[in-house]
Amino acid sequence: MLKAVLLDDEKMGSDLLQKKLALQPRINVVKVFNDPMVALKEIDDIDFDILFLDVEMPNLNGFKFLETLG
Repeated sequence: MLKAVLLDDEKMGSDLLQKKLALQPRINVVKVFNDPMVALKEIDDIDFDILFLDVEMPNLNGFKFLETLG
């Protein structure tokens, strides 16, 4: 089973994606973030396989977020 993390600044978007992923038996959502700055602080402590990432977010877009991680 794949452990997934979701990051979307819009709660409605992350809620919808989480509901859709719940229908997939091979994916388990372990954490949902709606603030990229909070995600940056906490993501290193999470064991996950895949990140579903919004590209257009205020303060830190998805590409900058990935650069900061790596």
